[in-house]
Order: sequence, then structure tokens, then C-alpha cells
Amino acid sequence: MTLERLFGNINPKQKPNKRHTMQAELLFRPSGVLRHPHAQSMLASFKPRRWLIFKQCPALKSPQRIILETSEGKLAADINEHPNPKGHAVLLHGWEGCSKSVYLVALSAYLYKRGYSVSRLNLRDHGDTYHLNKDPFHGFLINEVAEATKQLCEHYGKTQPNLLAGFSMGGNFALRVAALAPTLGIPLDATFAVSPAVRPFSTMQALAKGPKLYHHYFRKKWRKSIRAKQAAWAGLYDFEAALKLETLDEMTDFFIQSGLLPANNAKSYLEGYRVSDETINSIKTPTFILSASDDPVIPISDITALPKSPTLNTTIVKHGGHCGFIQNDRRSYINQWIFSNLERIINNKNEEIDP
Repeated sequence: MTLERLFGNINPKQKPNKRHTMQAELLFRPSGVLRHPHAQSMLASFKPRRWLIFKQCPALKSPQRIILETSEGKLAADINEHPNPKGHAVLLHGWEGCSKSVYLVALSAYLYKRGYSVSRLNLRDHGDTYHLNKDPFHGFLINEVAEATKQLCEHYGKTQPNLLAGFSMGGNFALRVAALAPTLGIPLDATFAVSPAVRPFSTMQALAKGPKLYHHYFRKKWRKSIRAKQAAWAGLYDFEAALKLETLDEMTDFFIQSGLLPANNAKSYLEGYRVSDETINSIKTPTFILSASDDPVIPISDITALPKSPTLNTTIVKHGGHCGFIQNDRRSYINQWIFSNLERIINNKNEEIDP
């Protein structure tokens, strides 16, 4: 199926959509149970999808694992280098996800089949990398992610364009990396953030006050990571007290009081790595946000409160949940949304080079 059939005619001269647009409703209109935010959110990480994706794109089953040295620490990335690349993508998972997260694998397969090399970057203490760094993960570790992104783009993205895409907390990191790109010389052509946690404090409040399903899910996954970190550094850490706590807020406070999170309290920590107005205003390349009004984890008011910027395009749809956006035909709208916008950017650049 052509891009034209999926998205209509893509006009390179078309002006960017308004900052907060509902035009995507014409393209993404799920029906039945797919209009339910919890169904969409659960399908985002539905493991049988990964098995099907690996079957359809076997190359993803055996990526090359590399370790990247940065000024702050070591990060691991899973690489699928295309034999005839026409571009390169760095992908970032969400909190307690990893390079094997279903939504990340789905996007990887979509891009790889269309000629892109793909680097799935694991954040610190994600993707079985607890042994790589003594100090635990926290949200302020943006420099190591930015430096790793630069290394990946320079090595695997010699055939531009280079794109960066992040989901949930990975979307937060992607936007902040894009803001640092001009200063650090990261060769990015476009950045995409899906259901980004632009204000982590609001996200934590939503988890605490919303359906218990999500709070229990993240608490269970965080406890598993805490145990793995403790085991990887036996004798250094004793997190048994944290494992007995019932809420994410209490667990966050434990790590702050232990001196392992750089803040005085949970709110100052979470607000400390929000996507600020300065962050948005520092981004110099085309940047796209996709979010749903019914996201049970990210308040839509956090997205609409972002400042206007000539480089920022925001798409808000009524349904989609958190990182879901599964269409009636069970395909991911996320993948098509990213690729269509990327094609538009490429067409724009080609017109500038060859008017």
C-alpha cells in the first residue's frame, strides 16, 4: 500500500499543521474496543505482537549488541544495520521498558523494511544492563543519552536522514536530546515523541490517582529492576526496605533519602527533568509529538501547555491510550505517522537542494 493511500497526497510545499491539530482523527479512527484507552495501552506491550513481528522481520531477532562509552557512563544498544541504508533511526523506550519492548520492535521492523538502519538504545539500568554502571538510573542522566545518540548517528547514520524517536519517558529524553543537538553537534534531522512524559510529576500523580492497574504494573516492574540492580552490585546496595514499600512515591523518596537521586524531595526530582519551555525553544530541527486525549498516564494538559515553536508539530487524537494507537486493521498508526512525516521532511529537503 502506498503512502498516498494511507495518508493522502503529501505536498512538500504544504505549511506545517497548527500546533494542536485534530486532523489525525480523519486517519486514526479506531472503533469498538479499540476506542477504550486501557485496551490501547495494553496492546502497546502485548507480547504476542512481538512474536509476529519477529516472524515477519527475522533480522530483528539477532541484533548486534554494542556498548557505548559516554562521559557519564556506559549504555547498550541493539543494532540492525541495513545492507543498503537510506537513513538511520535511534529509538528510545519508556520507563522500565527496553530495546525489546513491543512498540519499539514494531517501529524498528517498519523502518527496517523501508531501508533504515535501526539503533534501539537502552537507557541505564534497562534491558539487562544493571551491571554496566554502579550508580542507578535517574531522569537527569540526559548527557549520556545525548552522547550515545551522537555516536550512533555518526557511525550508522552517515547516510542521512537521522531520526530520533522516543516513547513515554523515552519521548521526554528524545525531546531533551533534540534540544541539546545544536550544542553537541548531534546530526539529527527529525525527532518524534509518542505519548511523551513531558512533566514526570504529573505522570506520577496520574499513576497514583488513576486506575490501580497502571500503578501496580510499574511498581512490579520497578521492583524487578531494583532486585536486579542489587544482585548486580552485591554487597554495595541493600534495597530490601524499598522493595517493601507500597507506592511509587514512597519508593522514589527512599532513593532520594539514600542519596541515589539528585534532589531533596520527589516533586523537585520529577520536576527537575520536565520538558521545559527552554527545552522546546532550543530545538532547531523538525519535531513531532503524538498524544491521545484519553491517555491514562499522561495528562493531555501537559501536552497542550507546551509553548508554540516553529519546529514543533503536535498531533492530538481522541483515542489511543498510552503508546497504543492501534488501528482497526491491527496495524500501528504510530509507525505510519512517523514515516509519513519523515517522508515530508525528506521531500522538503530535496526541494531546497534541487528547486
